[in-house]
Amino acid sequence: MTDALEAWLDELTHDLPTISDAFKTLLAHELAQAHIEQRMAFGSADVAGALAAVRAVLSAINALKLPSPVEYGMQFPQADAQSGFDRMDQIAKYRVAYALAKSLQGSATKPVLPSKALGRKYLTIVWPMVKSSIASEADPAVKLVVAAVEASLSDGGSTQSPPASQLVWSADVDATLAQRHAQRKVDAATRQAEAEAEARAVVQAALQQGAGDFN
Repeated sequence: MTDALEAWLDELTHDLPTISDAFKTLLAHELAQAHIEQRMAFGSADVAGALAAVRAVLSAINALKLPSPVEYGMQFPQADAQSGFDRMDQIAKYRVAYALAKSLQGSATKPVLPSKALGRKYLTIVWPMVKSSIASEADPAVKLVVAAVEASLSDGGSTQSPPASQLVWSADVDATLAQRHAQRKVDAATRQAEAEAEARAVVQAALQQGAGDFN
């Protein structure tokens, strides 16, 4: 294995939060937002329904039978805009993820669920297959969970991502919440300063206009 693939394997095995923990945060965030906005979480009438929808997607992730690297290459052909180098890199990374998942499931003691051991990087790779496996799911709540997960993956959960995605894929949820709280205070102070500056400008303009009227 090349140094680059060794580094990729290390990223996969140390990618936090795990999928399960991220989904817990996703559910908690959705429940909180639903309460604030006075709507149903993931369209469900109760917490149990929302929880069941999240668990359904988690189950699909853990039950997924990954195709071999050769089969993967056939199922997901090279995109028109994808370079040959990028294609080779894609297949090589999938091969590593595939071997890692197989090793977890084939543990001599007790199989380890992918959602308990792996994180966003692994889920990003297998997500198209997960979506396909539950495409016929009729429960609207499950469809909303799928959409929420996909949104969080598509922007990468980076510091430039929307706040919800930053929170879902944060390795330290408490620290992220504290940072968001501090940022809201800064934003509020900035808005207050801008409002005061605008008010001063209006007053100054009015005074100057008034002084001209007295001349």
